[in-house]
Amino acid sequence: MNRKLGIFETAQTISGEYLPFNAVAVLRLAGSPEPELVQRSLLALQDRHPMLKMRIRKYKSRYLFDSEGAPEIRLSVQNRDEEDRWQSACEEELNEKFVIDPGPLFRCRYLYSDRSPGEADIVLTFHHAIIDATSIECLSRELLTLCDSFRVGAPLPNYAPLPLLKPEEDYFPAAFKGFSRKTRIMRFMSKAMGEEMGYRRNMRGKRKPPIHEKARCRILPLQLSPEHTDKLVRQSRRQKVTLNSCLSAAMMVSVVRNLYDNQDLPVRYFIFADLRPYLKPPVEGNNLGSFHAMMRLSIPVSRDQDFWDLARRVNQQVYMASKTGEKFIQPLLSTKMMRMFIRLKNIRMGTTALSYPGVFNIEPVYGETKVRAVHGFVSNFPIGPEFTATARIFDRALWLDCVYLDSDMDRSKARSIADEMLAILQTG
Repeated sequence: MNRKLGIFETAQTISGEYLPFNAVAVLRLAGSPEPELVQRSLLALQDRHPMLKMRIRKYKSRYLFDSEGAPEIRLSVQNRDEEDRWQSACEEELNEKFVIDPGPLFRCRYLYSDRSPGEADIVLTFHHAIIDATSIECLSRELLTLCDSFRVGAPLPNYAPLPLLKPEEDYFPAAFKGFSRKTRIMRFMSKAMGEEMGYRRNMRGKRKPPIHEKARCRILPLQLSPEHTDKLVRQSRRQKVTLNSCLSAAMMVSVVRNLYDNQDLPVRYFIFADLRPYLKPPVEGNNLGSFHAMMRLSIPVSRDQDFWDLARRVNQQVYMASKTGEKFIQPLLSTKMMRMFIRLKNIRMGTTALSYPGVFNIEPVYGETKVRAVHGFVSNFPIGPEFTATARIFDRALWLDCVYLDSDMDRSKARSIADEMLAILQTG
């Protein structure tokens, strides 16, 4: 079973060859299953999902997914010697490259203690070319369901093996294929070149973040209480602004104030879109893979910027970019863009990046196991944005999992940015 990597999958693989580009999910559990049950469940999932069987072979300038010779997933059981051991485990995973050949492109740590068997943490790490936020949600749900079934000896759910799907661009609407695709790309490139010239002109004399290839990812997990989360959701609805735009605006305001001395400047930011519902045909959530888009946009942020004004402008900009098809066009250019940035190594790709897929739809309880918390992080690297985060709503609370580079800032500065983000979101 094999196929050629798609354009966005190739871009993610090139990123991972340069420096680690991993997605890490953490399931914090009470009433945790025995390690052997987790191992059996992982193997069952590997039998079901083709992407968990894959390695990536390089043939000349092409990359191929290939299931031939990829090893079984092995659970790494480690001592949970302290409550926050999962945080250092996450940082280790974010900073450790995958060996794409022979693979596999997925690994799992189980932080478990015989002395305190009630609580444990599952740390799932994926090569980003095989996963998106929907996939992580699906895999988490299936893993916990299997663990419970194995524990009580119940009949296993009908998790039949799934087919290996094509790359996302093969499912793009007809307007983004063939000659029409080329025309749209040329139009987008002409617009992007003009915007790039304006951006560089307006950034003269402003802070130029460093590029240190030995930089390491550090994490900073945050949480907005259920009460403040509910208030923010209600406010965003009144303002007719998505939560995605709210979170992006709060991050930009905080970064400008703390890293750029509250100057007037354009901010280049990344925002992510789930493409599954817009593909032809739509791709269901139980199919693992990378079916999303990374959109790179720029917006002016003024001194003492009003948060809701910026959120509305971000919302409108993202809406227009999506309406004109940039959520399909930018992934088509991702491989060329990534190769260019890695070759030049003289400019950062952006200032901020935020991924907000919405509510994390897993059950809070699986038999004897209760899900205490969920976290998600994505590796950053020295040519990437200065401050990034993934966010989700789980158990009525908003969880914000931030990543920064130790070459950009120390923990105190990162904490200042994070605290200001929370203050903005809590007060509006």
